[in-house]
Amino acid sequence: MNFAAAILYAMSSSVLLAIILGFARGGLTPASAACALLGGLAVALGSLWTARRSAPAQRPRSWEWFAVGLFAWFTLRAFVWLVTVEGDEIKTVVWNNCGDLSLHVGFIRYIANGAPFWPESPILAGGKLTYSIGADFFNSLLVLIGMDVYRSLIVVGVVCSIITGMALWRWGRGFTLMGFLCNGGLAAAVIFLPHHLAVAITGNPVGFPETGVWPLLVDFQNALAWKSIPLAMFITQRGFLFALPAGLLLLCSWRARFFRGEPEDAWRLPVWGEVLLYASLPIFHIHTFAALSFMLAAFWLARVEIRRPLAKLVAVAFIPATLLVWLTLGTLKSAPLPEWNNMAQIENPPARPMPHVLGWKPGWMVDDDATTQGYTALGGQAEGSRLGRFIYFWALNFGIAPLLALSLLVVILRMMFRRTIRYRTALACAVGAVLIGSGAFALLVATVALFVLLRRLSRDEQQPAWPAAFVLPALYLFLLGCTVKFAPWEWDNTKVLIWAYLIVLPFLWDLVIVRFGFWTRAIVCELLFFSGLLTLLGGLRPDMPYRTFASRTELELVERAVRDIPITEPILAHPTYNHPLMLVGRRVTLGYPAHIASHGLDPRPHAMKVDSIMRGDPDWRIFAAQLGARYLFWGPMERSAYGGEDQAWRFTHRIRESYDFELYDLDTPALPVDDAAY
Repeated sequence: MNFAAAILYAMSSSVLLAIILGFARGGLTPASAACALLGGLAVALGSLWTARRSAPAQRPRSWEWFAVGLFAWFTLRAFVWLVTVEGDEIKTVVWNNCGDLSLHVGFIRYIANGAPFWPESPILAGGKLTYSIGADFFNSLLVLIGMDVYRSLIVVGVVCSIITGMALWRWGRGFTLMGFLCNGGLAAAVIFLPHHLAVAITGNPVGFPETGVWPLLVDFQNALAWKSIPLAMFITQRGFLFALPAGLLLLCSWRARFFRGEPEDAWRLPVWGEVLLYASLPIFHIHTFAALSFMLAAFWLARVEIRRPLAKLVAVAFIPATLLVWLTLGTLKSAPLPEWNNMAQIENPPARPMPHVLGWKPGWMVDDDATTQGYTALGGQAEGSRLGRFIYFWALNFGIAPLLALSLLVVILRMMFRRTIRYRTALACAVGAVLIGSGAFALLVATVALFVLLRRLSRDEQQPAWPAAFVLPALYLFLLGCTVKFAPWEWDNTKVLIWAYLIVLPFLWDLVIVRFGFWTRAIVCELLFFSGLLTLLGGLRPDMPYRTFASRTELELVERAVRDIPITEPILAHPTYNHPLMLVGRRVTLGYPAHIASHGLDPRPHAMKVDSIMRGDPDWRIFAAQLGARYLFWGPMERSAYGGEDQAWRFTHRIRESYDFELYDLDTPALPVDDAAY
């Protein structure tokens, strides 16, 4: 574990040093990247030199070897073949990763190209970069010292996946490993349904007997809101490559340091290591930082004797963490488009409000299209009983996990109240609260209950119920994520829900499932993990066709064509996820709208103006000035999306024509603008 922690220290220290050097020098260079990486390496070696010895971790039990082997297979399959270059094609094995992978490649190359600090957004003109870019930042350092960008993605992915597996093992052993790899509900039951119903529910017939594919390797991603954590989050959301192992090691360390869950010689991070990892989390994954900060607040309420060390930890981390949150939010200096009839705003754009991310969404995704389609396929009414839809949604996505969570809650309450609560009474109260309470009322009741229970826990000097300090806030966090949106797209709440889920898993095993008989435990684990196992195998099955997202020749020619254009200049192009300009690390006036919306920004005003310019509408020059765009790229994607060969901007200077694309300088020659256009 000391080795895993050292790798995380190296990553966080390198990124923090590179940010400082980037501000000092106005951008990153190979020399500053080398200095940052050497600094991170020095911190890692120093941590290994001074690491405290601890009792070795227990070897896996018989059934746990399956979880370890499955994780090893996942690491190799998902990351060794993450990016493959075959001839002129650049491919990936995970289909739903194409959009995210293209975005990350663009960010890495944009930073490595020397973007001034804090960088302007490469996917939205007029705004600063608003993203937890730490993992991509680290890859850009590797690229600057000479590593190929695709090879750097593979190396970082494999290494971080290995230390994530180690952290999951330390936090909850084999059950937690399986919970991470094979989360899911009862979706696998569709394999016993008629083919037309199975297709209607899952939206994906691959793997059913009628298709002639065997074994039944079914990817249920389309049907679920609670999608496969490895496929839908760990591979695609690169911030988790750092945030998951770092967050789990912090939880392990806090459990060993502040609670009686482990012996005195149990492994833990040094205090400075806790501060470094916790303070650097915002630049890697701001949702993880928020979730762990909430857990620290719960610890502070639950234990009086740990309040002083917790206060010191937060006080030391407060300033660097706040600065990183400020950077992640784009330094709060992202401007909107000026009004089209107010040319004075072009040079002095108005201030833009904070990105809009919070919202009210009781029931989480119970009303999404996939749930409606599956529910109606089974005979339910699209506008019918919300209770029926609610039961279908939770059974399909989570299966028996909510019942096990209620059982765990009962066990925790019995531990706190010295077994004065009957199981039947506690379960009836919990189920009644779920069925009767809804929305704001349920959340209000849960908030008051959490505060009261944690305060009661703080008055118990013997602390026999210390797991309550982890379980109660984690369950509340899950309820909060199912009621309040933490992102414009409600599915992004999974970035918070995953932490509630992972925190609860070890306690669910130790306090509930382990009490069952062998065969009961086997049935419970099968119900919990069978759907997720099929999804994992189906999403990474050996015959999975690769998906091409770029052409190496095209990227080389585009990179050569824009070499003389300053990195700060946004270029007009068709907004799509894998545009060659983005993949070579250049700014575009508008990137993929779904990516921009997921960052809490509204892409529609930009999209309207880009569309007008590309089609050559009369006000195209005014719109280009509002976007601050001097250059226009016209290639196959643009021809397919907009067509036409008589746009007015074609009379400007064509500075490049190569392969099957053209590049225009809209300011040369300077054409007069008709006064009537104003």
